[in-house]
Amino acid sequence: MRFTAGRNQIGLTERQVVYCGEAWAVLCADQPTAFNTSEAIQYASRTRFNEAQNMVYLGADALPGDGVDANARLSTLACLAHELAHVERFYLSYRRPTDLPDVLLDEAEPAGIVHVYSQPEGSRRPCGRRARPLNPVARPASARRRNRCTKLNRVG
Repeated sequence: MRFTAGRNQIGLTERQVVYCGEAWAVLCADQPTAFNTSEAIQYASRTRFNEAQNMVYLGADALPGDGVDANARLSTLACLAHELAHVERFYLSYRRPTDLPDVLLDEAEPAGIVHVYSQPEGSRRPCGRRARPLNPVARPASARRRNRCTKLNRVG
């Protein structure tokens, strides 16, 4: 029985590598980014974005694992989208934090930062919120919702 829950560690098959390549092509349709699959067949290889080489490396952990936690169950498409978010943040010149606990948040929030800062001013509201009515008294207090979006601050 496996006690360590986590992402897949078994090297990918050729078919799985092809699937990941096709998914990456769909995700990056308008922004081609280098995608290296040479390590994907290796045991316990990691999917990651290398800023120095401006390349995403596909690893065995692109597939979900046996664990029950959210990270272990993350789909392949979501894993690749997460790496694409790192690429987009890099293109936006977002400075990554290097000290705890911010370095942990840096890994957890790439998609949110990319969404907020890649949209033209006023084109889309974060978290899909609707515009507030001009007169806030027009809605009863029970119908008012608390804003659950957190304000994301870009460094730099």
